[in-house]
Amino acid sequence: MSEKPCWIQYAFVEPFTCRAVTIRVPPTTGIQVNTYPANRLTIEASDDGVHFRSVGQLVPPRHGWQDGDTATHAIPAVTARYFRFGYDPAGSEPGAEDSDSAKWRPALRLTGLELSSASRINQFEGKSGEFWRVAARTTAVQAPDAACVPLAQIQNLSDHVDASGHLVWMPPPGRWTVLRIGYTSTGSTNYTGGAAIGLECDKFNPEAARVQFDHWFGAAIREAGPGLAGRVLKIFHIDSWEAGSQNWSPVFRAEFRAAARLRPAAVPAGDGRHPGAECGRFRAVPARRAPDHRRTGG
Repeated sequence: MSEKPCWIQYAFVEPFTCRAVTIRVPPTTGIQVNTYPANRLTIEASDDGVHFRSVGQLVPPRHGWQDGDTATHAIPAVTARYFRFGYDPAGSEPGAEDSDSAKWRPALRLTGLELSSASRINQFEGKSGEFWRVAARTTAVQAPDAACVPLAQIQNLSDHVDASGHLVWMPPPGRWTVLRIGYTSTGSTNYTGGAAIGLECDKFNPEAARVQFDHWFGAAIREAGPGLAGRVLKIFHIDSWEAGSQNWSPVFRAEFRAAARLRPAAVPAGDGRHPGAECGRFRAVPARRAPDHRRTGG
């Protein structure tokens, strides 16, 4: 942790090509105050460790008071033996920026700073709905066509999984990446629910939401009876959202198709990969479907 200007330097024996930087910060309860300072580092590169050239500066995502602990930044490919990440609290004083995490005393807190040679969608964690964030689109410089996987080369192998969950498939010649995708509960609970504490319901599923309301507000009405409930229970007020983010549901595929008017086939974009761009097609899937995924989720 540092409240003063400082820098972190990585040194490689051989030249390394960096295309993405992942920042990890300590999780916090309540307002996440660590996101903003850690995601505005400057980047410099050097071939000899003495003379450095500027690569750019990370841009923090826009986020709510509940934020995650990871952000992946796409950067133009740069090859060097030394990479230096600089932190300076100047310009991030309380009130200098109108995001929640920038309203507090700035300090750099990191649990991880990872360099990757793989190209990634810029700040995909927010675009996929993993966290509540808004970030700039990935540019053609950050993700050239050569770094993207043509849609025609992506195969859906779901029909090749047997009843025991094993993949039974003979790949065509070449090098293939097999990506297995599943979903599970976020683990978020209604922690202010008193004796009724439990997992949050699936907010994307109208039926699940109806069950929750019927067994909560509906149960109160039934317990009080129509006479008393009609006089006492006048308004249902939701004070704040404290359940974190959600990005999948059994009903999401149909909702995505209706809202985005696209096939929800390029799920690899959800973990930052670049499926789809070919022949300069505007980084087709990374630029469009990842934000569409988040917008479908509200």
